[in-house]
Amino acid sequence: MRMIGWELRKIFEWKRVLAALVFCTLFFMLFLTFPLNTFHRNRPMIDNVRVTQSMIEKYGTALDDGEFADFVTFHEEKSRQFDEYLATREDVSALGFSTLAEIRNSDNESPEVFALLDTLYADFDEPWEIQAREHIIEFYEARRARGEAAVGDLSFWGLMLDANQAQRENTLGSLEAYPLFEGYLMANYSEALVQAAAMIAFSIVIIVSPLYLTERHQHMLPIQYASKLGRKLYAKKAIAVALAGAIIALVELSAVFAIYAIKNGTLVFSPVEINSFLSPFQTWFDFTFGQYMLVTALMALILGTGMALLSKAISRIAPIYLTLLAILVPILAGLIHGIYTYLLRSVWSFQFPQWFPFVIYGGIALVVGGIILWQGKHEKKCDILV
Repeated sequence: MRMIGWELRKIFEWKRVLAALVFCTLFFMLFLTFPLNTFHRNRPMIDNVRVTQSMIEKYGTALDDGEFADFVTFHEEKSRQFDEYLATREDVSALGFSTLAEIRNSDNESPEVFALLDTLYADFDEPWEIQAREHIIEFYEARRARGEAAVGDLSFWGLMLDANQAQRENTLGSLEAYPLFEGYLMANYSEALVQAAAMIAFSIVIIVSPLYLTERHQHMLPIQYASKLGRKLYAKKAIAVALAGAIIALVELSAVFAIYAIKNGTLVFSPVEINSFLSPFQTWFDFTFGQYMLVTALMALILGTGMALLSKAISRIAPIYLTLLAILVPILAGLIHGIYTYLLRSVWSFQFPQWFPFVIYGGIALVVGGIILWQGKHEKKCDILV
């Protein structure tokens, strides 16, 4: 354990940590500011989320037909109250309107009508909330009206179904109560997650990749390999690097998730299942949003640990920084592309087979583990070169 501790101290050398902190700060400002800071100001996204939050507080995490009828009645009452207010406004009556629906559905494309709509949507929350409730009503009714799906049919969100997908589609469509999870929230969370994972990958490369280069420049490797204990250092370094990758990923994920929860106020959705009539993201598993966040955070942790071990292996064979960068940059680019497409954003999606995430992450573990084991065997018998 003492040797692992010493290796961790070498990995977290203050200059590398400082470089990683500077990079993370810049990356956060450039890429994470939008999903974390502007979500609560983005309309109509935030209005849909707030209306759904109020429904969860009133009806619970899922909505059945009786609760839906009550919601429709509530919507009609709120719309009527706002229409009564509009009827008292001179700028509305002057254009021949008396309700919000008449203004929105008008064929009149005069600048006065557009100016009136801009004023109403800028000065009042009610038009946005009415629009959000109409969106929920439309999607609920469409989901209930949909018949039984068969092979070759399109799913509720437009995916052509095979036999397993058709069965899953029918299972989700036949629920007595549909989960109240807003699709905008999943899109926002996925964006924050992939940006955080990309930041973690870059941070790990900055901190871990110079490990062997530093020792090589200090001529430490020939000294280590001259003893039996030194030959065993590779395994201890591998453990230390895996721990370092996990620590970096855990710290950065904790920071991003804490800011995400505080800024966006999404904790109310934690017990809600994500397979919702309001979200195009459907999965094979009945994850709640809280469970999905934990699972994807664990996946980001696995990717971070794998990237740390891969950086270590490449650092061992790269004689100079230029070679290290030439090998690492394409690998890092491929990993980032995978993070933004399949590895995190949609790996649990209904569009892929049920076994897809397990094969992908099992394959990553086998490849990285195989490289480390092969290199570890080579370390025990390699020649001392000075």
